[in-house]
Amino acid sequence: MNWPLTGLIAVSEYNALVNTTYGAIPASRVTRIYNGVDSSRISGDACRFRREFRIPEDRAIVLQVCWMIPEKGVEDLIESAKLVLASNPKVQFVLAGEGACRQEYMASVEAAGIADHFTWTGLLDDPLACGVYAAADVVCQLSRWQEAFGWMNAEAMAYSKPVVATRVGGIPEIVEDGVSGYLVSRRQPAEAAGRILHLLEDAELRRQMGATGRRAVETRFNLRTNVAQLIEHYGVSRGAACPGC
Repeated sequence: MNWPLTGLIAVSEYNALVNTTYGAIPASRVTRIYNGVDSSRISGDACRFRREFRIPEDRAIVLQVCWMIPEKGVEDLIESAKLVLASNPKVQFVLAGEGACRQEYMASVEAAGIADHFTWTGLLDDPLACGVYAAADVVCQLSRWQEAFGWMNAEAMAYSKPVVATRVGGIPEIVEDGVSGYLVSRRQPAEAAGRILHLLEDAELRRQMGATGRRAVETRFNLRTNVAQLIEHYGVSRGAACPGC
């Protein structure tokens, strides 16, 4: 089916590698253009978000935004939370998103006796504007499967938040280990918990990593820049395709 294609746009180097390795399309026809985040839309009231979801002011927020399915590593985050809370009970884990396994995960947290340290927001209409990223201290993406890109990591970095994510798929192209966050092995909740605790204990490190992540978004994952590159690749007039760009 791919034979007549003159080109394929891959959203990461990993995405390109998969397509060429499995023979979906010749490497000469693949161009990598990263996904991007619209930095002009970075907003949200952290205090309002806390009030809306009744999160105590004295608790740090560890966030994961994802579908509530096994592939996103929600079970690993829950196991990490148990370890984090055993060391630091002043933490609230916020899981934003919906999915087939949400009720199962909520029951697991209830059974573990840590339900009051979890907030389940459900599907958010606009995560960039609702305050969920603004309120977070640490953002996690403990995916088990090979993410082609991992958009939520870039969104968190756009908000100057440090990220703890798994070393899978295209995520290492977004999060630089030890620089804009930490990369951990998949299905290793103890490793993730250690990194989360380390970040929660060091506000200056969170600030530094967050600032580095923000610069990465501005230079590599900037929506306007990357869309302009895409338009140029298609040979479309920028003025016609993107008025005001």
